[in-house]
Amino acid sequence: MHCRRAHEIRDVTEKVEAPCMFNLDTGGPLAGLHSDQLHKLGIALAIYPSLIRNALGFAMREALGHLREDGHTGAMRSRMLSAAEYNTYLGLAEVEEWERRFQA
Repeated sequence: MHCRRAHEIRDVTEKVEAPCMFNLDTGGPLAGLHSDQLHKLGIALAIYPSLIRNALGFAMREALGHLREDGHTGAMRSRMLSAAEYNTYLGLAEVEEWERRFQA
């Protein structure tokens, strides 16, 4: 990381009398900052808004490319969630419980 930028971040976090959040672009000049470095600079919360979008775009391109070339999903199966895994990561059980508790 550029020493100047670290100094600028530290200057801001020292002047602001509240927890500081930092918005990191996954392709930007500070993308390589480790969470420990950010914490030492006074950052309480770092967000990475483009991380999921960029990773999903890459995965979609790869999966659709295999489907186009192979005509089936076999090459991607080991890199895909099952329906049950997807529902777990989505938190579907919690959503369904919430829906039962707060029926319209």
